[in-house]
Order: sequence, then structure tokens, then C-alpha cells
Amino acid sequence: MDYETFKEKFVEDLKDKLYEQGAEVNVSVHNVNKLNESYEAVTVTPEGSNIGVNIPIDKFYDAIESGKTYDDVVDKAVDVVTNGISQRPDFDIDSLSDYSQMKEKLAMEVVSAEANKEMLETVPHPYVWGGSSPSTSFDCSGFVSYVINNCGNGWNYGRLTANGWKNATARVNASDVKPGDLIFFQGTYDTSGASHVGIVVDPANKIMIHCGNPIQYASYDSNYWRQHFYCYGRIQ
Repeated sequence: MDYETFKEKFVEDLKDKLYEQGAEVNVSVHNVNKLNESYEAVTVTPEGSNIGVNIPIDKFYDAIESGKTYDDVVDKAVDVVTNGISQRPDFDIDSLSDYSQMKEKLAMEVVSAEANKEMLETVPHPYVWGGSSPSTSFDCSGFVSYVINNCGNGWNYGRLTANGWKNATARVNASDVKPGDLIFFQGTYDTSGASHVGIVVDPANKIMIHCGNPIQYASYDSNYWRQHFYCYGRIQ
């Protein structure tokens, strides 16, 4: 069975099995673009929810190529989707923006990630290239645009790219960075200027929130982010 034939049959059979279980979901296929990879995924989103589960089609096709039976592969996909939906987070801008409120919960999730690596590879991936709202999901600049335009401060910058946000903000020295300032990176993919943007939440410990893989808090003092650091910006 070639990949295209597998994909068409796989999507339909996955959808049918989920419906047989009584799941009220929307099923679609799209390309997922992340900072360092892209792949074709089946996205399963519960009715009335903005966050679904992406499962990479190529990994399940590889299982067929490795000798797994087709029925076993579909059953595994159903289990992965069901587990992912049951553990998907609620999207809440206020909670995501409050690092002090969320850091204990995040610490527990980081610890459990080691024991659940295979499952966590398929739970929600809010990073979607060009996305800028909960209904479409987000990319890095779309997430920043949504947070800033909806934070209650009366700002309305519209949808800007990472480099657009760099140009729209005032430069800030590292010693003067405050929570809410933006942090810009360059060279994370092939484009000029700023290629990635996050929001600083804890400058003392160098923590940002950004739409990476997926929306998450991260240390911008890691080797990767230090290599790509560009500048800081403050909204006027």
C-alpha cells in the first residue's frame, strides 16, 4: 500500500471508529509546521473545542512498513486520539500569561513527560503556521498578536509577524527587561530579521512564554535560544 492510498483509507477508518465509539469530533488533514520540522497530520477536534489532537500520518505509515497489521495501526491511532483528547488542556489566555499561577502545574507536567514521551508526541500541537486565534491555533507571532490585542490594555496592533513586532517595539537593554516585554530571535528558519518571538514572564530566571512545540513556558537561557537571540522589545 503506498502512502497516499494509506492516508485516504486511514483517515476514513479512524473517523469511522471514533464515531462508532460515540465521539463527537471533527476530523481533518493538514500540514503541521513547527520550528524544526513539518509533517502531515490527522487533526481530531472535539465538537465545541478549539484544541484537538494531531497524529502524524507518516509515523503510522512507518508502522505498516515495519510489519504491523493495518487493523492494529488503526486501533493504536484510536487509542492515541482518545488519550490525547482526555488529557488536552483548556486554552485560557489569563492562565497562560500568569507564570506564578501556573509554574507548579508545569513542573509536574515536565516530570511526567519522561514517562509518557510516546503519548505526548501526539497530544495537542497548537503551533500552526500562520495561525492567529484559538479557532485556527497559533504560530509564534500569531500567539503574541492575539495576547497583546486581547490583554485588556486597549492595544490593537493587528496581526504582525515576528519581525513586524520587532519593528513596532522599542529596544530594551537586557538589564532593563521587565515581564511583558517581547524577546526576539533570528535564524530559527530561513528569513531575514526576527524569525521568532516570545513574551518575557520572568526576566530574573529568563523564562518566556511562546508558541513553540506547543505553546509553553521555556528558558531563553538555553544553548539553542542563546545562539539565536536577537533583541528585546517593549510595547509603547
